Amino acid sequence: MDNSVKLLPINTLSLDSDDWLAGFIEADGSFHIRTTKTNRIRIGFEFSICQINDRRDVMEKISKFLEVSISEIESKNQVRVRSTSFKSVEIIIHYLTNHPLYGKKANDFNDFVKGYDFYRGRGSKSLEEIRRTL
Repeated sequence: MDNSVKLLPINTLSLDSDDWLAGFIEADGSFHIRTTKTNRIRIGFEFSICQINDRRDVMEKISKFLEVSISEIESKNQVRVRSTSFKSVEIIIHYLTNHPLYGKKANDFNDFVKGYDFYRGRGSKSLEEIRRTL
């Protein structure tokens, strides 16, 4: 009896056409808002996802969709896709707005979007109002 799980193929036409990537993000994706202070405060927004090197083919499709490159984490035999530019962050926000997360990462994503919208001047709330809602 074969108990192995059959992997379905990835839609190579466009990752934006179905919910496949949202499920993948729910399992292994993460959202970060980072601040650094040098001579001024800087804020950065990052979406990332890691997989073992054997899944590089999947990660290459995701990196092309997000218009970013893949980085190697040699010590862990992993590859990582990191979305840090405004363009790539907006791609993932647009995708997840159309293909929403429903698990616990949905809250992380919603907070990420609130922070991003505020930073980009699209939010109507003050920083203090945003802090109270987080």
